[in-house]
Amino acid sequence: MADDTRQPDTSPADEKPQSDARPFTRPKPKHDFPKTQAGKMWEMLGNPAEPANALPGGTYNSAGGLSSMLITTNLAVAGFALSASGMYYWCDQRRREEARGMAMAVQGMRMLHEKKAREKAAEEAARAAAAAAAAADIEEQERKRRAHWYKFW
Repeated sequence: MADDTRQPDTSPADEKPQSDARPFTRPKPKHDFPKTQAGKMWEMLGNPAEPANALPGGTYNSAGGLSSMLITTNLAVAGFALSASGMYYWCDQRRREEARGMAMAVQGMRMLHEKKAREKAAEEAARAAAAAAAAADIEEQERKRRAHWYKFW
């Protein structure tokens, strides 16, 4: 028959248990080097139990990496492009609306100036007609006055 390929539940007696093995430590250097600020902080605070960018209880660094950075930058560029094109369209519409309003204001001012010019011309014509009528009346009165000086009866 075939042998059982599963791992045995008990470890062989000739192997040393893993709990007795000590972790590898570096030997102390011959000379004592001054410590940097980062080294002092590391000794004081130690290695945190979980990194700051890992989710609690997570088995891997789920905060992202290069692929999520590329996705994020692509989304940022796409958002900028969409918002910039939207703002350009909105500003263009506002410029066109303002140009239409300015054209209407110019047209209104032109009509107002034309109306004032017509009124002024009509007033000048009326004034000239009144002056001509007054001059004609004076001329008529003068003619009548001259005509009666020699008539006695």
